Amino acid sequence: MKKGIIFDWSGVITKNLESVYCLAMTVLAQFGVDKISLEEFRREWEQPYMLFYNKYVPSLSIEDEKKAFAEALKKCPRSQPYPGMNEFLRKLKKTGADLLILSSELPGYIPEEMEVLQIENVFAKIYFDVHDKEKVIRSIVAERELDPDKSYFIGDTTHEIEAGQAAGLKTIGTLWGIHNREKLESARPDFIAADLMELEKYLLER
Repeated sequence: MKKGIIFDWSGVITKNLESVYCLAMTVLAQFGVDKISLEEFRREWEQPYMLFYNKYVPSLSIEDEKKAFAEALKKCPRSQPYPGMNEFLRKLKKTGADLLILSSELPGYIPEEMEVLQIENVFAKIYFDVHDKEKVIRSIVAERELDPDKSYFIGDTTHEIEAGQAAGLKTIGTLWGIHNREKLESARPDFIAADLMELEKYLLER
């Protein structure tokens, strides 16, 4: 078994709050829902993401949400790469850990951003379009033969922390994504990184 580090994409590899807020509001607007404040959005956001959308549009199906989301992508700013992420990931790769992506992003979206970051060859595998990460992460651990005692799942929401914990992994929350420190602490991750420097120091010491 080997050490693995599984990354969420938005809110970990990229700084995504402005983009995700715009996307969510644009999706809701297509179904006649008035814009909510950023503070309410950060408080109410849940994953799997349909839990959030169904709060405001109870009858919304995942198929219709995906269509609306595809339209929203044309109107909202893209997430921005976290400064220094390229160098950090290359250092991490040299440790021999299996680096993976588990994301709800649609196919095609992440490869474009990887090209911007110049990290196309860093990750061993990318899992796209994942609605419920808890259901998928267990299969990833088995498929990649990861050692849970040495492996991590890194995310910016409580769902990702809980998904990693359910698979027996160590978990890390990041504060440049959707949920704030108080919200992340409620899920009791092993570590919360305020910035990339803290994340790098924590992982490279282990």
